[in-house]
Amino acid sequence: MSENRAAPGGSVRLAPGLEVSRIGLGANQLLGPHGFGHPKDRLSSLAVLRRAVELGITHLDSGERYRPRVANGLIREAIQPCPADLVVATTAGVEEDGWRLPYAYRRASALATDVDNDLSELGKEQLDLVLLFGGATSDNDGVPLSQGLEVLAELRERGLIRHIGLNECWPEGVSLACEITPIAAVQADFDLFRPQDDDLRSACLERGVVFVARYESADAMLRTADEEQLRALDAVATRHGASRVQTALAWLLARFPADAILLGARTVAELEENVAAGRLHLRPTDLARLARP
Repeated sequence: MSENRAAPGGSVRLAPGLEVSRIGLGANQLLGPHGFGHPKDRLSSLAVLRRAVELGITHLDSGERYRPRVANGLIREAIQPCPADLVVATTAGVEEDGWRLPYAYRRASALATDVDNDLSELGKEQLDLVLLFGGATSDNDGVPLSQGLEVLAELRERGLIRHIGLNECWPEGVSLACEITPIAAVQADFDLFRPQDDDLRSACLERGVVFVARYESADAMLRTADEEQLRALDAVATRHGASRVQTALAWLLARFPADAILLGARTVAELEENVAAGRLHLRPTDLARLARP
């Protein structure tokens, strides 16, 4: 691997034979407004995807949760041939009528259709990582988590899926899922400034499952920061000649060395700024300043 293909932020092992860059790219910012539909500038979106691979990103998330399904097609068009180390995560179990409904309100058999769609749109014979969205706790709530995982496990046995993960699970569901089948990763939104409130991430740590912190964009990381926290970020950023966002990213990488991160990026410049954060090494004094603003 050439120097500029070094994994941004280092690498993390999701499962045997499945290692990804700690900084990954979510595709929703490459679509239309609010992550829905076709992009206004298709060439720009394709350029971001190509540049991501050039910069060493080996973890893409298609974010295919809405109709019309667009991201898979962009990924397939942009990245040809597909590098052997590139992992494209897809999500199964979300309604495609414009609403984020968990698969609990669908038949479990619909998960196979989701997988077939992703295979066709990405032009693959096998999906790298399929994340099961949501999950019900009882038959009265819809399709139980166990049943959804059993469907995906069967598809894995057929060779259509390499690894299974979870998307938007609840903490107890992580333990339940791990009893049913190996879980490679759990992806969810994460509040950098209130990690003590995140029981889901703690459940992942207890089970040895990689937590993938998801952000719509790098700026979204800062939405819950108060003025004192922003001042602390700015002070550290100034010392390193970095941006506030880069400092927040570097802080997240340093605080949770076993985690991966998914970030959206609208432009090549925004993507490059995110990736550069992986080369920012914060000192113990910086970490102390950020932890106690």
